Amino acid sequence: MAVVQRLDINRTVARRPRVLKARLARLCVGLAAVVVVGLVVVALACAGRLALARVLHHPDFVIRHVYVVCHGVRTVTDRDIVARARIVSNMNMYATSLEPMAQRLRQHPDIAAVEISKRHPDALVITFTEREPVALLTPAGGGPAIPVDREGVMLSSNKLRYASQLPRLEGLSGVSYRPGTALADLRVPVAMRFVDTLRRMQQQMFMEITSIRFANPAQVSLKSKYIDEIRLGTEYSLVNVMRLLKTVEVLRTQHRNARCIDLRFADVVVTPYTL
Repeated sequence: MAVVQRLDINRTVARRPRVLKARLARLCVGLAAVVVVGLVVVALACAGRLALARVLHHPDFVIRHVYVVCHGVRTVTDRDIVARARIVSNMNMYATSLEPMAQRLRQHPDIAAVEISKRHPDALVITFTEREPVALLTPAGGGPAIPVDREGVMLSSNKLRYASQLPRLEGLSGVSYRPGTALADLRVPVAMRFVDTLRRMQQQMFMEITSIRFANPAQVSLKSKYIDEIRLGTEYSLVNVMRLLKTVEVLRTQHRNARCIDLRFADVVVTPYTL
């Protein structure tokens, strides 16, 4: 029988001093490279933090100007805007977050929308849209009237100076005046949008709405200067606005007056005055 003898040549060679020294040298070089790369990364991170700190505290990037642009009837002053946004002196452009400012401004009862942008190197631009009153609500227990916008949101008393000729809301009870809060009755925004659309379509001279009634829970009734009752459903529709305007135009052409116009059905129901 033949005997096979295994020779561990590789293990023997690996134990030679020259091979061991070469391996040790490669290991040292690898460790040195890792240390150098680590030091470079740390140095870059420190340099970046120092550069960022210099930018955040550099006087050339301090907010020096605030430009306020308003859409709608203006009642909120620039001072109010700056104070509510909490813009103070020495605020840095790059260290200032705009969204918290915008959220604070949206909490104002008379502001509907806000956009804030940076104008480099040292200015902020605040663009906002004010809510406009569409009607007035007289509290059941008395007291000053409450201005209400097209979404049914109660506005601040500052809007009263522009609301003296607006229609009155009637038949709402249990209203607690909290500016910036919408009225609980879901029919209110339906009526407000209807009235606001009439006003914006420049038919106000003939279709001047004087009161909005909510006594009947199944409908909303408007009273105009020349029509005793305009009955609406519980949902807003631009089609209904157009139907009303068309009906009124036909009545004007025919030199007729109507006591009631009912828009709740597919066909507009007109009730004339009876002598």
